[in-house]
Amino acid sequence: MGGLGKTTLVQQIYKNGRLKDHFTSQALVTVSQSLKQEELLRELIRQLSPNLPQGIDAMGNHRLKEITKELLQNERYLIVLDDVWKTEDWDQLKVAMPNNSCGSRVIITTRIDDVARYSTKSTEYQGMSYPMKALSDSDSWTLFCKKTFQGEPCPSHLEHICE
Repeated sequence: MGGLGKTTLVQQIYKNGRLKDHFTSQALVTVSQSLKQEELLRELIRQLSPNLPQGIDAMGNHRLKEITKELLQNERYLIVLDDVWKTEDWDQLKVAMPNNSCGSRVIITTRIDDVARYSTKSTEYQGMSYPMKALSDSDSWTLFCKKTFQGEPCPSHLEHICE
């Protein structure tokens, strides 16, 4: 389900200073429902490399995957693929991420159970899945009030509308 906080959670993990010190290369990209593979790979390369290869905007998928793989080959990397919708998208992207035994990690967020199961079961990339659950009504109300009213209780004249 959308709106559970998957992206928020993974962004907090990604921004964690201790993790940034642990990995030599990091990137966070959004995949979305309609994967534009070349755009996504260019964005990965932009985040991974301080010096962009010349002609990157004219390169096709195959060359962009090669460059990404070269950039990551001897690195301990953390790649976050946010909002993956199809198993085929994971299959197309994982070939650009070498399984290099350097302690690298790929984190995927998805609202599709099949994608989560599939991505953790592939032979070269075994992992685990963390299914998120919706907040209870009480916790949702507390979070809503905290964000909306800066930690103050909901004004009584707005409670009915807010609920």
